[in-house]
Amino acid sequence: DYFLYPREGQRLNVKVDDRQIEALLIVPTLHNFANGNFKVTSYDKHVIRLSYNGATHKPEHFVYDVALKISDAKHS
Repeated sequence: DYFLYPREGQRLNVKVDDRQIEALLIVPTLHNFANGNFKVTSYDKHVIRLSYNGATHKPEHFVYDVALKISDAKHS
């Protein structure tokens, strides 16, 4: 889990280099980053969860890269 406190009006975007990893915003609302970025509407704790979504059990040594971007709405 990643815990963020973005400002109202900013945008959150998460990209993972492996399609078996799903990136979801779970607090303060549910949002799937596969559907695009998320516009922050209030200054609250935002929790982003990465989860393995593969067809089989997660391998013991699983390597991936995640890019988390917080930007002002005018720069998105």
